[in-house]
Amino acid sequence: MLGKIKGLVPRTGSGLGRVLRLIVIFGPILIFGESKVGSETDQLALARGLANKNTRDATLRSLGSPAIDRVALLLKWAEAPPKGVDKKELYVGLAECFGRFRTVQAIPFLIDNIDLSSVDFGDTWMKTPEVVEERMSAVRALVIIGKPAETQLIRAFWAPSTFAQRYAILYTVARIGGPGAKGFLFKAKNSAEIERQGAIRWLPLLGPEIHK
Repeated sequence: MLGKIKGLVPRTGSGLGRVLRLIVIFGPILIFGESKVGSETDQLALARGLANKNTRDATLRSLGSPAIDRVALLLKWAEAPPKGVDKKELYVGLAECFGRFRTVQAIPFLIDNIDLSSVDFGDTWMKTPEVVEERMSAVRALVIIGKPAETQLIRAFWAPSTFAQRYAILYTVARIGGPGAKGFLFKAKNSAEIERQGAIRWLPLLGPEIHK
């Protein structure tokens, strides 16, 4: 869609041509430089900016500081995404926002979507922590939020959930390295085979703490 829009604007070497292209591509994501959440049209433009891989980074930069009204809007979308916006891609963008803003209120949303990945290829869990967190936006956000998320993560592991969610929880708890991480991971070693392997694999992320 972005490519079609850009195609409507002449590729001229003139200053006007360049300005027009910048307005078409980036105009919608600059409206949130102030704290007010704007009109419904502005809000939809923001949602689309977050849900578009090509504009997400610029949209995130345009958000600035975590104003209360802005965070409230993002939390609202976590419950009910606006119509006409790709839900998965929007959730990736929301997770990025919640990590940047350290939004504690978003912890339940992030845990529910902890297995959300920005790529659909390769074995992410065989990569380094840097690559894992680059691909797994909800995991990265929870790691950034840190210890306030630990109790809810551990509780979610023992509640009904998918294998992918439990494996991601094991990693995230280990990366946060909170006071309950060691006991949780050792207990998880007695779980089903795959979870046991994950617990064993991620224990070293706690560093020397595992030997105490």
